[in-house]
Amino acid sequence: MLVLVVFAGASSGLGVRSATVSSRGDGYQLRVTYGLTSRAGLDTPWVAVVSHPGGFDGPVTLATTASYFDIFETQGTRPQPTSETSGARYLYQQFGPPVGDTLRVSFDAYIQPGSQIGRRASTALIVDGREVARVDYRTILFP
Repeated sequence: MLVLVVFAGASSGLGVRSATVSSRGDGYQLRVTYGLTSRAGLDTPWVAVVSHPGGFDGPVTLATTASYFDIFETQGTRPQPTSETSGARYLYQQFGPPVGDTLRVSFDAYIQPGSQIGRRASTALIVDGREVARVDYRTILFP
């Protein structure tokens, strides 16, 4: 067993691996690419892409499980949300309507050195005050 763990570590098998989940609703598509596995100190992706043929008439809100972001040390979100609020369970980030059919939000972050346990999360797309799509995912952290 020890040989397998050493081999996995040496071959980057215990490093960053990403995955993508997606959902559709009311003509919108939500895709989140996230770190499926990672380790402390490593850059780990989190990118949300919202698509809507014909563009957006108003602001777009992403609601993500707030505790998910606790494992990260952030360098920032691009684009910056126009507003950000936190509820009991979710972090709500509102973005102005993008030019075109796609909004891409990138969270530039790495896993905090002290983070040893991964997290589960949900991200919901909220348009005109109602949820139109939701995805669930989990990041596993290796020592």
